[in-house]
Amino acid sequence: GQQLKQKVWHTTVDNISYDVGVDLNRKYIYSTSWGGSLRRFNYENQNNTWEIIPLPMDNQDSLKCDEPFPSNYKYDPSTDGTGSHNHGVFSILIDNDIIWIGTAGGINKGIINDDNCIDWYHYTDENGLASNWVVGIHKQNTNNLDRIWAITWTQPDAPHSLSYTDDNGNTWNRINQFEDLGLIVYSLFVDNEDRLLATTNEGLYVS
Repeated sequence: GQQLKQKVWHTTVDNISYDVGVDLNRKYIYSTSWGGSLRRFNYENQNNTWEIIPLPMDNQDSLKCDEPFPSNYKYDPSTDGTGSHNHGVFSILIDNDIIWIGTAGGINKGIINDDNCIDWYHYTDENGLASNWVVGIHKQNTNNLDRIWAITWTQPDAPHSLSYTDDNGNTWNRINQFEDLGLIVYSLFVDNEDRLLATTNEGLYVS
């Protein structure tokens, strides 16, 4: 029920979509786009439109449903200093009542409420991430441990570290092995034997 300002992008390139997630419990499809930010629609409703889902600005560590938007809030992924890197969205993971969103400005953990509104918590390198450009998010279940992995780039075509949390984002850790080897990780996958597979610019690595 609140009003917010949003920058409108008119070109296909600026609105390129990078990832998609499906919430089967609530019948939503989510799309992550750089210029379009985070959007969703309910696939059971006829003639439904893509709904804009607001995320915290760079200087916000949270954005909650029962709190008013700051007076200066605007949804803008511009990188010229007028927008927020956290509004340029690249990756998504939906895990029951929690939704993880990776952006150019960190990672956001969303708690989905009963009314489908989302309370957001925003994490950056100040919270322990190896870097703030999160191009992939993956979950690993092993030894009764739920681990969330984040592919945390520093810049295109540059070696980088991975980040992970074992406590739902309260603390973050980093794995420097790929950066030390001069590798770029593009995607992760957890197989049935709890091994982590990483695709890199120098082939496939298996934990």
